[in-house]
Amino acid sequence: TADLSDAARAAAEGRVGGLLIDADRTVPGSIALGTGALHPDAGEAAGDMLDDLAEMGLKEGALVLVVPSAQMPTSTGLAAIFRGLPPITVGASTKTVPLPIPDTPIDLWIHKIPAIDLLGVIVTLLSVGVLTWFFRKSRMGVAMRAVADNQQVAMAMGINVERYFAIAWAMAGIIAALGGIIWGSKLGVDTQLALVGLKVFPVVILGGLDSIAGAVVGGLIVGICESLAAGYLDPFVGGGTKDFAPYVIMIIMLMFKPYGLFGKRKIERI
Repeated sequence: TADLSDAARAAAEGRVGGLLIDADRTVPGSIALGTGALHPDAGEAAGDMLDDLAEMGLKEGALVLVVPSAQMPTSTGLAAIFRGLPPITVGASTKTVPLPIPDTPIDLWIHKIPAIDLLGVIVTLLSVGVLTWFFRKSRMGVAMRAVADNQQVAMAMGINVERYFAIAWAMAGIIAALGGIIWGSKLGVDTQLALVGLKVFPVVILGGLDSIAGAVVGGLIVGICESLAAGYLDPFVGGGTKDFAPYVIMIIMLMFKPYGLFGKRKIERI
């Protein structure tokens, strides 16, 4: 954040939480969290903690993020509603998503691939291409990048920040819907399908939060690590290693390279 003293005061009032991630590996993997939203009496202590974290971040070259904690319970509540409504309305059994594609594998010269997997590759490549063009060439995409970089400067330049927030959410919903349709057609749709979205965190942190190509590479690396963990570690521990392997990778990446493989390291002087 641009004003760390304001962040500390906000935390003291119980309105935000602060997250510090070491970016220069001075203390590898140091991650500290301070919040003043749990209890009013904890607000002042949280504010002091966040102020100390901000001061340490300036000295150690760390990355300080301030997250509005009021949005967290709202998101959690909406997620609970969305998970609870489908079993009541359509039942809890696994549903299929039929798509107009053949059930037989498609022969690609030396290898046969299921049609749904080929469709997933095609949709991914098209999505990456369209988004790359959108953010680099279109007027709206450049404005969205400006908002993401600095909201105050974007507002000063006449950009409607709230409008582009809404556009960003709509685009994220469309991409999530495409992925959900393909995944649901492959394995079925149930109340736990949304948990697949948690793997987004290891993917984007590994590839870089501000890199579209990094997200693709991160997804490939995570998928390969899951397969290797399932093939080589499951026989020794009884299974389940592929479910937590991505998060182990995420923790290691946060410890040594929190900006990801392709993310840009931003240094702000305050």
